[in-house]
Amino acid sequence: MDITIIAVQSYLAAILGISGVAKALEPRTFAATLRRHRLLPPRTVVWASPLIAWGEILTALFLVIGVLPVQTAALAALMFFCFLVVEAKLVASKSSEGCGCYGSAYRRQIDTSSLVVSAILFVLACFNLWGVATLPSPRLFWRIIAICLYSMG
Repeated sequence: MDITIIAVQSYLAAILGISGVAKALEPRTFAATLRRHRLLPPRTVVWASPLIAWGEILTALFLVIGVLPVQTAALAALMFFCFLVVEAKLVASKSSEGCGCYGSAYRRQIDTSSLVVSAILFVLACFNLWGVATLPSPRLFWRIIAICLYSMG
C-alpha cells in the first residue's frame, strides 16, 4: 500500500505544483481570470491570487516530502473540492473561456469531461486523506524515491 499512497500523493503534487507554478509565474493573468469569472469578491483578488498559487506549490511540496501528512492531505482534498466546485460553476454558466487552472501554460476549456476529471482528482485526494489517516506512514525508502523523481521533473 506504500507505493499506492506515494503514487497518489506524487500525482496530486504534480498537478498542484504545475498549476501553482503556472499561476505564480503570471499572477496578473490568473488575477484577471478570477475577476473575469467573478470567482472571488473584487477586493480579494489582488491578495488571493498569489496566495492560491503559493498554497498549491507548498501543498505539492508537503505532499511529496510527507510533512504534516494528515493536515496536508486534508488541505489537498479541500483544494480539489474547491476546484471541482469552480468548474461546476463554470460549466453551469456555460462559460466559453478557459478556467485559468494552469495559467497560460495550458489553456483548457471547461466542459463535462473536465468536470469528470476534477471529480476523479477529488476522489483521489480523499483516498489519499483516508490512506494517511488510517494506514501506517509509507516507508522512508519510498518517500525518498518519490522526492528524487519529483525533483527531476
